[in-house]
Amino acid sequence: MSIASFFSSHITRKRLSTVTLIVFIGNIFSPILAYAALPSFSSVLTTPNTVPVAEVVELTLPRDLVAGDALSVTVNGSPMTQNFVTSSTLTAQLLNLQMTSVAGASSVYDTILKKFTVSSTVAGTPITVSNLTIVRSPIIPNTTINNIVAVAQQSEVTISQTLFVGDVIQCTIGGVAITQAFNTDTDTTLGLLAGQITTLTSANGSYDTITKKISMTAKVAGTAFSLSNFVTTSGGISVVVTTPNVPPVAQINTIDIPRAIYSDETLHITIDGTTINQAFDTDYTTTLAGLTAQIDALATVSAGVVGSQITVTAAVPGTPFVIGNLTITGGTINSAHVVANRVAVAQIDAIVFPRDLVPGDTIDTTINGNAIQQAYTVSSNATLTAVSNAINLLPNLTSFVNFGLRTIVISSTVPGTPFTVG
Repeated sequence: MSIASFFSSHITRKRLSTVTLIVFIGNIFSPILAYAALPSFSSVLTTPNTVPVAEVVELTLPRDLVAGDALSVTVNGSPMTQNFVTSSTLTAQLLNLQMTSVAGASSVYDTILKKFTVSSTVAGTPITVSNLTIVRSPIIPNTTINNIVAVAQQSEVTISQTLFVGDVIQCTIGGVAITQAFNTDTDTTLGLLAGQITTLTSANGSYDTITKKISMTAKVAGTAFSLSNFVTTSGGISVVVTTPNVPPVAQINTIDIPRAIYSDETLHITIDGTTINQAFDTDYTTTLAGLTAQIDALATVSAGVVGSQITVTAAVPGTPFVIGNLTITGGTINSAHVVANRVAVAQIDAIVFPRDLVPGDTIDTTINGNAIQQAYTVSSNATLTAVSNAINLLPNLTSFVNFGLRTIVISSTVPGTPFTVG
């Protein structure tokens, strides 16, 4: 055997062995999986359709922003802060851009109402928005008179902005921390702060309602007092949910058949623009079953019938459908000549109704080209009377009703003058 033949035979046997081993291992670790068919389930929806609605919350600024203010808020877990830039409107608009960049949320800022409207971008998916906070940067006091021997230290601070409910002013004077919450209005609040300074610290405090300044003077001349920055924090701007999150619900309508259906009648109904007609078939139950099957065949709804009630349900929750009124039309009732018209004899026609009239029935006829239409009213006899009264208003005609025979008798008031009844 040549060297080439030896290696060719040897390599071929190794490859066959390798393939066999791979197939064997594959059968061990990759068995063929068979999946059982999932059972079918049905659900009955009985709640009126509710379209999914995107959640909307509103945040309204209590005042215009001034230099040194900063806005802070958290949307869908994303904290953000916007420092004052140029004007109150521009600062709010820059924060609005940050809020709009958060996934799942969009924001619109009303410059007139100073209001942010934050909406979920996905209907049915809620959003979380924390309270909006206005944080005032430290106000550096201006010491107008340095403490010197035998001269009482004097310091003052100007509060430029108007205070609102939820605002809190904090400072430390002579090592004493002072906190003053908003009370009634700006002047009252700052006056109370000056009073705390006088009561609790080594300085006397006073507030000028004209200059909006709080002045502090050391109680002991020559004894200095330390003075921290005055910081104003605005809180109490709460989230107001104006449009709550609503999950989608399937619309359900019911159609009640008000009476028996006769052999010469046809049912008509329109659903989402599709008109369905169902003629009488065998009996009442079979006719309603046929109508229900036609409705159920539509793509947008499903339908079922129990007794005299058909239930129509939206195929997709949150997707509404429009359903029209059910109407029933019957066959034509022909008039019969009781006395044929002849010269000098008044024509007499009689319209005989085969059954009592029921709610939903309408009588349509034409007499001498005059259309008369009368819907069911009060009772069968009252409806026939209304038709007779309408005929009596026509020229040269008179009529009366035989209630026992369910018959309207029409007579010409001019002998020899014929009339036609549709």
